[in-house]
Amino acid sequence: MADTLKDALAAIADLRAQLAQINQPRDYQADIDDLLMQFHMQPGPPDLSLYRLKTDPIPAPSSVIEEIVVGTPVSSVTFSDIPQTFKSLKLLVTGGDTGGANDPLIILAINGDNATGNYATNYLGSNNAGNFVGPGALPGFAGAVIGNFNGAGDSSRIIMQLPHYAEPDFIKMGTVAAMTTGWGFRTAAWNFKWNSSASVTSLEIKAANAFETGTIFTLIGE
Repeated sequence: MADTLKDALAAIADLRAQLAQINQPRDYQADIDDLLMQFHMQPGPPDLSLYRLKTDPIPAPSSVIEEIVVGTPVSSVTFSDIPQTFKSLKLLVTGGDTGGANDPLIILAINGDNATGNYATNYLGSNNAGNFVGPGALPGFAGAVIGNFNGAGDSSRIIMQLPHYAEPDFIKMGTVAAMTTGWGFRTAAWNFKWNSSASVTSLEIKAANAFETGTIFTLIGE
């Protein structure tokens, strides 16, 4: 009887010890340090600054999507099947218009939309005559006005930015920096909108007359 009671008390004591070990908080960092030491690594808490907290896909790097160089004068150029993997589109244009120096405008049509009421443009700039400001909408054009080349013989440049062109929920808007040697070096900042939330898949750039031979169009994804 005594031995049986003794054995029972010993079992109870052992069970209590096990329960106490289970209920005691475990220092898992010590186990991690032991593993790190086995691989000859410096023990200690991990450096969380080395980890990305978001799991968004890494955006595609900046890349030239397509470049068009005018061989013979053309009235327009088109970029089609634009990849949807970038955050923004940048269009670089260098060249001129074959027409006279009467402010030949450059028109941008998006996704083949040529409806005159679907675009609005405003601008401000300066030239040898002083500063000038444009209206909030330029009617009668089948697209957004994004600059002017000021005619044959002038050297002109356009830098257009169209951010978040691939998202499908918001009206598309862009900005343009335009420069030309005409009018005693004319510069202007243009802003335009396209009244559509559709993802941009094509851009058509149209001349008032025709783009001169050698005019360069470079579309970049960023």
